[in-house]
Amino acid sequence: MRTAAAAKRTLDLERVRIVDHTNGQGVRMGHLAFVGSHRVNGVSALHADLMKQTVFQDLDSLYPSRILGVTNGVTPRRWLHSCNKPLSDL
Repeated sequence: MRTAAAAKRTLDLERVRIVDHTNGQGVRMGHLAFVGSHRVNGVSALHADLMKQTVFQDLDSLYPSRILGVTNGVTPRRWLHSCNKPLSDL
């Protein structure tokens, strides 16, 4: 017999299919990219968390360590300082 917690964790396979059979046989390109990747970069911790909670919620439950939030460290202020020092001094 299944417990209530196990029933809550049950994954609806229709929501993780690469081919969407509910809306006219379309290919879910985001799902295809997710499944074909070792890591998915959310660019920032905030965006990674949003992807985990919304767009890829079901896939994240199957592959919990795949979505990362790695930024390249370039901010507009840092970029401006490096490429145009007089303007950044304003």
